[in-house]
Amino acid sequence: MQKSRVTKAAVCGILFLFVGTGIISGVSGFDEIVDQHQDNFYTGQGFTVNVNEYGKEHVVAQSFKPSMTPLTNVDLVISTSVFATLPVIVSIRDSLDGNDLTSITTPPDQIPQDNASWHTFDFPDITVVPENTYYIIIRSNQTIYGYFIGFFNSLVDNYPRGAAWSYYDGNWTLWDEGSNYFFDCAFKTYSNNQPPNPPIINGPTWGQKNVNYTFCITWTSPESDDFYCRWNWSDGTISEWLGPYSTGQTICANHSWSQKGTYEIRVNLIDVYHGVEIYTDPHIFNVYELKRAIIFGRFTNLSEEGGLNTIEAINLRLIFFKPFQFVHYTNGEKITYFDDTIKLMILNQFIIGVVNGVT
Repeated sequence: MQKSRVTKAAVCGILFLFVGTGIISGVSGFDEIVDQHQDNFYTGQGFTVNVNEYGKEHVVAQSFKPSMTPLTNVDLVISTSVFATLPVIVSIRDSLDGNDLTSITTPPDQIPQDNASWHTFDFPDITVVPENTYYIIIRSNQTIYGYFIGFFNSLVDNYPRGAAWSYYDGNWTLWDEGSNYFFDCAFKTYSNNQPPNPPIINGPTWGQKNVNYTFCITWTSPESDDFYCRWNWSDGTISEWLGPYSTGQTICANHSWSQKGTYEIRVNLIDVYHGVEIYTDPHIFNVYELKRAIIFGRFTNLSEEGGLNTIEAINLRLIFFKPFQFVHYTNGEKITYFDDTIKLMILNQFIIGVVNGVT
């Protein structure tokens, strides 16, 4: 059976009603990179962090998977009561019951009162492993009048890389356990590891079917770390992670295509120690099929680019050998052929010879 937020609050006893309703997106003034985030929260409700009248501790956690390192600080939507006297402790762990990897203790007079809003918890920076799971732990020894953490729930998972957790009476449970809703705290994690500019793929822009072509990149990774790379050839072929390579090293790879067409080659790179992951801009590569043909007739507007010649027909005829085919081109139709032709004579606007035509 679907549970509402009020039902779960009644059962667990750790939701507190603020004033009003609605969904708000927060804004941080920090210059660091926002890595992970879930920005939505309700102004009318929050997860309670305190020690209740029975001596039971209420702790809230939010799991997340960083994509970069280091982790420098987190933003949370939080408020407290004017009666609060004890601080709130925000820490990072790599397991719910593990030791704090870093933490910050903040007194209540530095926390927004009554109306929940974004607050930055600037703990000492720590190195994290990208794509591993970590937990933001929020706890306090404040009795009764505690701290209230903004959250959001939905039938759609707004943050699929983590979830909200609750600790009560000695046990951790997922907030959405037994519910059709997905629960997450409103949070943002930050890193100061600025990703570098991606390298440019160097290589040809066109070629023939079933011929290997070479493409190269040169990348300087952050802080001169070694790096791995993976080539995506745009034909359904993706290489394994290759490396590690030294920063500044030129890396080359070969590939051939079995079908003619236009392909967007990309390279995915990640450095070994800091987990910065970037993608190159696509390198456009056109694969053509060659057909030898006799060409003769009148043309206009000869142009050349990268070893390919293009002409516009006035009255042109081509006889293809395999398979045999006679084609008549007129009125500006374009014909493209390789500059490295078999034998060709051009006089004014008349052309005759044997060419490797592009189809």
